[in-house]
Amino acid sequence: EAYLGTVYGTNIYTVGGVLGGGLANQEKLFGAAFADAKKKMYDRAVALGGDAVVGMQTIMTSPGGMNEMIVIATGTAVALKKEDE
Repeated sequence: EAYLGTVYGTNIYTVGGVLGGGLANQEKLFGAAFADAKKKMYDRAVALGGDAVVGMQTIMTSPGGMNEMIVIATGTAVALKKEDE
């Protein structure tokens, strides 16, 4: 029914993690950071009156070669047309 604008969500996680790393640990840390960034993005869409997010893009960056990764999820908040309308 309507495009409500661009929304985003971010999260930061430490590469190596608190437990010292390993691929399985990195996947778990990234998965949690990714899920949290998506939730924050969706929550912003809902705050605008949206029902969904379309065109989602995920970016990962490590500023200044630090041991931290920033996960950024962006998309467009949309309000869906209700069937009874």
